[in-house]
Amino acid sequence: MYIDNISVKNFKGFKNFDKLNFLYPSISQDKLIKSFDTDNVRFKNINIILGNNSFGKTAFLKAVALSSLGPSVNDIGFPKRMWLHRSTKGTVENGSISAQFISNEQDAVHYNRIESEILITKGEGNNDTIKWNHIQTKAWHCL
Repeated sequence: MYIDNISVKNFKGFKNFDKLNFLYPSISQDKLIKSFDTDNVRFKNINIILGNNSFGKTAFLKAVALSSLGPSVNDIGFPKRMWLHRSTKGTVENGSISAQFISNEQDAVHYNRIESEILITKGEGNNDTIKWNHIQTKAWHCL
């Protein structure tokens, strides 16, 4: 399974970003050029995350990991901690992580796209909670 894109709202140090696209081997050339504005990508499955210390590289990877857990995120029992973005004014809004994944032929599944949405809500103090939140009642929403 490959991650196709991710959107994050009010998670850790991120206020909001929408549909950040990733490279993966079977990405179409049309999408590659449109999304990445490049004609020649040497490795079609490598995504590099660069940034200075404390710029959010680890938080970004946590968002990707949480979204890949899908509905099992409810059963893992993450420690309650500060997951939500806090503004300098002290206001806190609920957050979310939405991602789409592309299946690989080795996954042996009957669908090629999987959608995931995680909801982050404010708890007592800094004890924010994370849970699976998708409009479909089935475990994974497949496109």
